Amino acid sequence: MSMNNLFKTVLCSLCVFMCAPAFADEMFIPSGEEIFYNIPQGWQEVENLEQREALIRLTVAALNSNLEKISTFKGRFAVSSDFRYDKSVMNSDGIFDVVFESDPIWHRDFTAEIVSDRGERKIYRNVKTVSDYFEYEGKRMEREPQILIGTVSIDSPDEYVYSQNGDFFQGVDNELPGHPNLPADNIAWVEQPEYNDNRSYTDNIDPYLCYDPKRWGSLDGVLRFMEGKLGAEQQQKLNELAHVFETTDSAGIKWFRYQQSLNDGLEYNVLWNDSVDFLPVYYAMVTESGAVVAFHQARWDKMNGVFVPVEMVKVVNSESGKPENRYRTVIADVHVNEPVGGNQFSYSALGLNGESLIVNRIEKKVYTLKNGKPVFLAKFNTPSKTPHADLHISKARVMIVVLGLVMVAAGLFLRRRPRPRAD
Repeated sequence: MSMNNLFKTVLCSLCVFMCAPAFADEMFIPSGEEIFYNIPQGWQEVENLEQREALIRLTVAALNSNLEKISTFKGRFAVSSDFRYDKSVMNSDGIFDVVFESDPIWHRDFTAEIVSDRGERKIYRNVKTVSDYFEYEGKRMEREPQILIGTVSIDSPDEYVYSQNGDFFQGVDNELPGHPNLPADNIAWVEQPEYNDNRSYTDNIDPYLCYDPKRWGSLDGVLRFMEGKLGAEQQQKLNELAHVFETTDSAGIKWFRYQQSLNDGLEYNVLWNDSVDFLPVYYAMVTESGAVVAFHQARWDKMNGVFVPVEMVKVVNSESGKPENRYRTVIADVHVNEPVGGNQFSYSALGLNGESLIVNRIEKKVYTLKNGKPVFLAKFNTPSKTPHADLHISKARVMIVVLGLVMVAAGLFLRRRPRPRAD
């Protein structure tokens, strides 16, 4: 993270005067959401600065240590998403014969089989759309025909490989013009690794996202300020803006809370407790009026000696609290640190067969798949005789041969024909 981004995320402004926490003992939850953990009340502020730093270090260390314990991860993700879609875009697209007076809600549910090898830095994803529709004025609106996208992909440090069916299918006319009758339903595309960075669904099917301190108020950046690594003045400012609280619930579980005021009237809270190895469980950013503009939570479970997220909710609202985006992810059939099959990250894992093409946009080459291995076919934009042209040439050659044979046969016939006698 750049220095500018770190200042924006952690401190936002260095010109804010010292103030008391606005919501010292309140919890703000988006409408309709259920909290995974029973959050207690009765928070007491930790006044000692060294103790504050130690408590924040505790949760950052928990995130890092649990992540480092994971070598391989397997799981089945089920994601339900609601996205407020801009009415002007809907009207310009003309998907429906309706003039939208307000923003519809786009509902999309999908599943994903995930296999990851952290040592190899590879992730296999098999994503299948289950439902895809819009909701407007209480009515469900489906596109015709219904578009259910399926994508199988492999992420690695060197490339992003995927095979996709549905609405976004592409042929190879641009890469290999003049090569008709090539396989069209089994194509793997090889792209640069960053090609997948902007795909919206990947954040919700990343098994390691919950271990990133940036998801929890950039607590790692907070520590750098508290330790004075960015200067004594910034350290003092953060001490004035940030607060740490603690409490104990009826079951004897110790809870901790980081709270920071921002210069634009916003405040965010991060909560963690010792029942899940001091891992964060709750994050919320709220306005002065108490409207929730960002919220996410995680439910952790211990498997094979490692705490892993098994359910996550992420909500983004407008500053007035109006719902904008909501994602709920449930992870089942989780296996941690179990062997991964040797072919898990091969072309066969993409579901390709012997009639498949591999279009490598990094090398600008096209391959065919034979016996599970790519065999070079042609470079991009390589001219080629079409099978139809070859067919016409073959027919012409056959006609010439046949005509020649007919002429030879006719000549032989005329030579052998008995001549009439002269009387």
